Amino acid sequence: MGWIIAIIVGGIAGWLASMVMGRDASMGIILNVIVGCVGSVIGNAVAGPLLGVGGTLTLDQAQLLVETAIDECERFYPVFQFVLWGGKSPTEAIAASLIETRGEA
Repeated sequence: MGWIIAIIVGGIAGWLASMVMGRDASMGIILNVIVGCVGSVIGNAVAGPLLGVGGTLTLDQAQLLVETAIDECERFYPVFQFVLWGGKSPTEAIAASLIETRGEA
């Protein structure tokens, strides 16, 4: 049952990603769904053993996953702004936005 859900979610994610990236017309909806399904199967095969018995996500793992995603989104928010509205390349945006600190304050 988990594989079926993974394929369905992957297909929807592939289609939505193509719409967001503006690639829907170049590849077509069927190929976008297939790419999403393939990515989903690979992700399920890789992440399944990492999740433990039965390959199910526990509440603690889900909470940690959401917290990490939010932290990384906050960290890279200026980079997204530079790329989307500043007209910079991703490399330029990362170099301008992320500051590596050294030493102690």
